[in-house]
Amino acid sequence: MFSSVLPNYCFSQTKKVGKQSLYDMDIPAFMKDSGAVDTNNEDKKIFLSGRTFVYSYTIKKNNREFEYAVVQEEKARTDSAYKFIDWMLIPVDSLFDNNNIYPIKTVELYVYKSQKDSRPGMTGIKYEYLNNGKRIWLGEGSSITEEASRIFVSSPQSHGFVFTKFDPIPFVQLPLFIGKTWSQFISIPDTFFERAKINYPATDGLAHFNWEYKVTEELNVLTRLGAMSCKKIEAIGKTALGATFATFYFNEQWGFVKTEYRNIDGSELVFQLIKVKDSE
Repeated sequence: MFSSVLPNYCFSQTKKVGKQSLYDMDIPAFMKDSGAVDTNNEDKKIFLSGRTFVYSYTIKKNNREFEYAVVQEEKARTDSAYKFIDWMLIPVDSLFDNNNIYPIKTVELYVYKSQKDSRPGMTGIKYEYLNNGKRIWLGEGSSITEEASRIFVSSPQSHGFVFTKFDPIPFVQLPLFIGKTWSQFISIPDTFFERAKINYPATDGLAHFNWEYKVTEELNVLTRLGAMSCKKIEAIGKTALGATFATFYFNEQWGFVKTEYRNIDGSELVFQLIKVKDSE
């Protein structure tokens, strides 16, 4: 067990932007890949430099299916003439015509070739949020650890996906076998509650979580890439807010091919791997 505040750099929901389409945003220089070789971690077998993992997702709440959407607000902040970024849930069966709403259809995880994280064992990654192939907003930088003894991946946490910040992180201690257990204690800055639109009066500016994991079975999981042999890992997150739950289906070649969350707001979020692309 270890205690940490997980690294994450992203753009807040109140980031000022101009009136241009969010499909046309220029990528900041620090989010670009220089192409230099990452020599920080030679144990990588899954999250290889230049590799992209594409995930579909579903989210259900109160027995209705939704999508997360990025929203460019019409109303400007009182201290600026610029619009700002927010997020919302939209029903998948709804019809709307609003150029300021950008539904998210897929999420991509890109592993940087360049060494974006200098900490031992950690590799920089970037999440992109897309609508039918079009990138929305600026993306989100984060990190993964892939070592011979453990793998953990920071979940996508921008927009409505911020709820994964309160869920057990995709994390395995190797080797895996049925019945194996492990745990992780983590503290999260209370700014994430504001992003999730949750009221939580943290006295020390942090929320504290204890995540407990257990390998419960081995099974074949049908994916868009074919049937994959996976270890099923069930996890619970305990906090003063209540419990969150996650189920991970881990494959030794492709990592977390399916993840099921029950979020702190009662919603159910499922990610499924649908494509893997290697750089040429």
